[in-house]
Amino acid sequence: LRSLHGYYACVSYADAQIGRILNTLKKENLEDSTIVCLVGDNGYHNGNNGVWAKGVNWESTNHVPLIFRIPGLNKKNDKCTAIVEALDIYPSLCHAAGIPTPLHCEGKSLIPLIQNHNTPWSDIALHQHFSNKRIMGKSIRTDRYRYTIYSKNNQKLGVELYDYLKDPMGNHNYADNPEYKSIHSELLSRHKKHWEN
Repeated sequence: LRSLHGYYACVSYADAQIGRILNTLKKENLEDSTIVCLVGDNGYHNGNNGVWAKGVNWESTNHVPLIFRIPGLNKKNDKCTAIVEALDIYPSLCHAAGIPTPLHCEGKSLIPLIQNHNTPWSDIALHQHFSNKRIMGKSIRTDRYRYTIYSKNNQKLGVELYDYLKDPMGNHNYADNPEYKSIHSELLSRHKKHWEN
């Protein structure tokens, strides 16, 4: 309990400091000329399914906050539910600042999506984690599912399939559930397309 108390105190403290920064921008008349991007590191699992830290391929440690405030672009309290990746942050900031995006950037600017939430966009995000036991977990995340294949030395060890519509906390692995056979097959095909090509 002391650890959870400390964790939440840390989050609360960080939130207060963000408020101080935003208030200062307003006070100094800089908010209309300052791009703000708030992104969180992947959080700790805090005991969910017996895991404390963040070295897993699960939702609560890989779904991070991402907030942009770009002068003249955002609507107040606007929320976009599209699936995006951390790789998209750098090119988005370049685009918003009007500077060229370096060629080595893999992501794409989110500015078109911020301007119009109906902009055609990718419906998948990728995530991988390499554990201290040398096990690689590679995930794809759609609007509803997370599908992960674990391997070691190119040998498949296991699969996880989570349905966040049915199970928002991701407590049930449906990979071996016969009801998910067609979903499993579809996600396996998409996994191969993104991770093996």
